[in-house]
Amino acid sequence: NVTGAMEGSDDVVHDLRVLSAEIASILSPVDAAIVNKAASPGDGGGNPVSVAEQSILLRARLREVESLLKQARDEVLETKRDQEFSVKRMQREAETKNDEIVLLRESEKRNRDEAENLRERLKRATIAEEKLRDQIRKERALKENLELRLSEN
Repeated sequence: NVTGAMEGSDDVVHDLRVLSAEIASILSPVDAAIVNKAASPGDGGGNPVSVAEQSILLRARLREVESLLKQARDEVLETKRDQEFSVKRMQREAETKNDEIVLLRESEKRNRDEAENLRERLKRATIAEEKLRDQIRKERALKENLELRLSEN
């Protein structure tokens, strides 16, 4: 049983080393050095570090990492919410601009139609004016003809 307990202890140490290596792979170099030191069999000065001490150090660092991950996740969620809000605002602005464009196009069409209508009216008025001028010329010619006949008599 003593041998079995020691083997279990070796398994725990091995698991701690694997865990610390995994944690170290996602940490900064300074953090990784701390974790690796915590997972080493000594404290660097030749004093052995117990599995319990290693576990405490790793768990404390893991809590710090989890806290940093939670902060990062919260920041990502906040950024995502801000982006979604910005996208919705831009969509509303785009819809407003599209509505304005539709109104401007309708107004432009009305203005073109009115301009065409005014051109037609001007054309008709010009034709009517020309007819009136022709009528006036004819009446003047008749008047002059009558005056000439009257003066001959």
